[in-house]
Amino acid sequence: MLRLSQAGDYAMRGVMHMVSSPEKSIFLVREVAESCGVPRAFLAKIFQTLARAGVLKSHQGSGGGFSLARPAEEISLLEVIETIEGKILLHECVLKENRDLCETG
Repeated sequence: MLRLSQAGDYAMRGVMHMVSSPEKSIFLVREVAESCGVPRAFLAKIFQTLARAGVLKSHQGSGGGFSLARPAEEISLLEVIETIEGKILLHECVLKENRDLCETG
Protein backbone atom coordinates (compact mmCIF):
# COMPACT_ATOMS: atom_id res chain seq x y z
CA MET A 1 0.00 0.00 0.00
CA LEU A 2 1.23 3.46 -0.90
CA ARG A 3 0.82 6.06 1.82
CA LEU A 4 1.24 9.73 1.00
CA SER A 5 3.23 11.98 3.27
CA GLN A 6 1.48 14.94 4.81
CA ALA A 7 3.11 17.17 2.20
CA GLY A 8 1.81 14.98 -0.62
CA ASP A 9 -1.68 15.02 0.86
CA TYR A 10 -1.62 18.81 1.24
CA ALA A 11 -0.31 19.28 -2.31
CA MET A 12 -3.11 17.15 -3.69
CA ARG A 13 -5.74 18.98 -1.63
CA GLY A 14 -4.41 22.40 -2.65
CA VAL A 15 -4.28 21.65 -6.36
CA MET A 16 -7.71 19.98 -6.27
CA HIS A 17 -9.10 23.14 -4.63
CA MET A 18 -7.63 25.26 -7.42
CA VAL A 19 -8.98 22.97 -10.14
CA SER A 20 -12.45 22.92 -8.59
CA SER A 21 -12.64 26.73 -8.54
CA PRO A 22 -12.31 27.61 -12.24
CA GLU A 23 -13.90 31.04 -11.77
CA LYS A 24 -10.79 32.15 -9.88
CA SER A 25 -7.45 32.18 -11.66
CA ILE A 26 -5.05 33.38 -8.95
CA PHE A 27 -5.23 31.92 -5.45
CA LEU A 28 -3.80 33.25 -2.20
CA VAL A 29 -2.07 30.56 -0.15
CA ARG A 30 -3.95 31.78 2.92
CA GLU A 31 -7.33 31.21 1.25
CA VAL A 32 -6.42 27.77 -0.06
CA ALA A 33 -4.97 26.74 3.31
CA GLU A 34 -8.10 27.86 5.16
CA SER A 35 -10.40 26.15 2.67
CA CYS A 36 -8.42 22.89 2.80
CA GLY A 37 -7.74 22.97 6.53
CA VAL A 38 -3.95 22.87 6.18
CA PRO A 39 -1.18 25.03 7.73
CA ARG A 40 -0.53 28.14 5.61
CA ALA A 41 3.28 28.19 5.96
CA PHE A 42 3.59 24.51 5.03
CA LEU A 43 1.28 24.93 2.02
CA ALA A 44 3.31 27.96 0.88
CA LYS A 45 6.47 25.80 0.76
CA ILE A 46 4.61 23.05 -1.08
CA PHE A 47 3.24 25.52 -3.63
CA GLN A 48 6.75 26.90 -4.20
CA THR A 49 7.95 23.36 -4.96
CA LEU A 50 5.04 22.85 -7.35
CA ALA A 51 5.85 26.18 -9.02
CA ARG A 52 9.51 25.21 -9.53
CA ALA A 53 8.30 21.98 -11.14
CA GLY A 54 6.00 23.83 -13.54
CA VAL A 55 2.73 22.61 -12.05
CA LEU A 56 1.83 26.01 -10.58
CA LYS A 57 2.84 29.53 -11.49
CA SER A 58 3.84 32.06 -8.84
CA HIS A 59 2.57 35.64 -9.16
CA GLN A 60 4.47 38.28 -7.19
CA GLY A 61 3.33 41.66 -5.89
CA SER A 62 -0.07 43.10 -5.19
CA GLY A 63 -2.73 40.63 -6.21
CA GLY A 64 -0.11 37.91 -6.30
CA GLY A 65 -0.53 34.28 -5.40
CA PHE A 66 -0.50 31.04 -7.36
CA SER A 67 -2.28 29.79 -10.45
CA LEU A 68 -2.21 26.59 -12.45
CA ALA A 69 0.74 26.71 -14.86
CA ARG A 70 -1.21 24.77 -17.50
CA PRO A 71 -4.84 23.92 -18.17
CA ALA A 72 -6.23 21.61 -15.47
CA GLU A 73 -6.72 18.73 -17.91
CA GLU A 74 -2.96 18.74 -18.58
CA ILE A 75 -2.04 18.32 -14.89
CA SER A 76 -2.38 14.86 -13.39
CA LEU A 77 -2.59 14.04 -9.71
CA LEU A 78 0.29 11.63 -10.30
CA GLU A 79 2.44 14.59 -11.45
CA VAL A 80 1.46 16.58 -8.34
CA ILE A 81 2.19 13.68 -6.01
CA GLU A 82 5.49 12.74 -7.70
CA THR A 83 6.65 16.35 -7.51
CA ILE A 84 6.34 16.18 -3.73
CA GLU A 85 6.96 12.48 -2.99
CA GLY A 86 9.42 11.53 -5.72
CA LYS A 87 9.00 9.09 -8.56
CA ILE A 88 6.38 6.40 -8.00
CA LEU A 89 6.96 3.20 -9.92
CA LEU A 90 3.71 1.82 -11.29
CA HIS A 91 3.19 -1.47 -13.07
CA GLU A 92 3.58 -0.87 -16.81
CA CYS A 93 0.00 -1.75 -17.64
CA VAL A 94 -1.36 1.00 -15.39
CA LEU A 95 0.12 3.68 -17.61
CA LYS A 96 -2.20 4.94 -20.33
CA GLU A 97 0.21 4.26 -23.18
CA ASN A 98 0.79 0.63 -22.08
CA ARG A 99 -2.75 -0.56 -21.35
CA ASP A 100 -2.42 -3.32 -23.95
CA LEU A 101 0.12 -5.02 -21.63
CA CYS A 102 -2.53 -5.65 -18.96
CA GLU A 103 -3.96 -9.10 -18.65
CA THR A 104 -7.71 -9.27 -18.97
CA GLY A 105 -10.07 -11.83 -17.70
